[in-house]
Amino acid sequence: MRIDDIYAKLKELAGENGVSAKEIAEALNIGRSNVSHELEEQKGTTLQKMELSTLFGAGPESSYLQSLYTTKLSLIKSKDDIKTIQDYVTGTISELTDEIIQLSQKRLEKTFDINFQYALSIHLEKTLNRLKFDQLITHPRLNDIRIKHNREFNVALDCLRIIEKKVDISMPIDEAAFLTMLFIHYEDSEVLRAKQVRVMLIMHGESAATSMADTVNELLDVEYVKGFNLSLKVQPQIILEQIIAYIKTWEVKSDLFLLVDMGSLSNFGAVILRECGVRTKTMQLVPDRVQ
Repeated sequence: MRIDDIYAKLKELAGENGVSAKEIAEALNIGRSNVSHELEEQKGTTLQKMELSTLFGAGPESSYLQSLYTTKLSLIKSKDDIKTIQDYVTGTISELTDEIIQLSQKRLEKTFDINFQYALSIHLEKTLNRLKFDQLITHPRLNDIRIKHNREFNVALDCLRIIEKKVDISMPIDEAAFLTMLFIHYEDSEVLRAKQVRVMLIMHGESAATSMADTVNELLDVEYVKGFNLSLKVQPQIILEQIIAYIKTWEVKSDLFLLVDMGSLSNFGAVILRECGVRTKTMQLVPDRVQ
């Protein structure tokens, strides 16, 4: 049941019992438990048990920002997944998100991808739900953000006007600070991919490495693991040259985790770093570890 449905039911119950919907919500602890901006309640703790983010210094507001980009983020892979976003927010929120993105892209001269659209949608849903229950929205670094990121903050203020016009609700200025954080810490898909560690499996044999890599990719629905088979008839240097050639085809350079079985394969990491500038970490005796 969406929060709009819950709130409508509360109003119905309130009319029948001669009390306010807010009083019922507070008695049931609905606002605090289920519809929270999750800031004041999380001071000194983490948001949804996640570690504090380093995106904007320390603090619960940073953890909140981090959660928007990580919760369910793996579900959003392309524009074909736009319906996934709509499963989590109302039609009004979806329309608001589109309007805010159009304005901010033009004013900030940047392009926001589907992941930003998801993060903004969830944030707006949380914020408006909180305001419906007259819950306080505060940002402890409001003035600091307003001064240091004046351009983004002014765009955020215009976004608040769009929200107020769309949903007929008064938006606190602190909300502009949250929107500003989303703007300045946005990272597009290329940057995010660069932060994802790739995995390479290198093993002796005709098909062991590629078979294991394909299985992992299929099970996890990813394309992070690459397998290289080293036939006993082939010199390791030949495979190393193939690996270096493959790495040089990457559009986005990422760190690399090497899983090898034995022998000289454990020395590949140093050569890859020297030839490709890719940082590596190597784990040996992989077949023994997975048995």
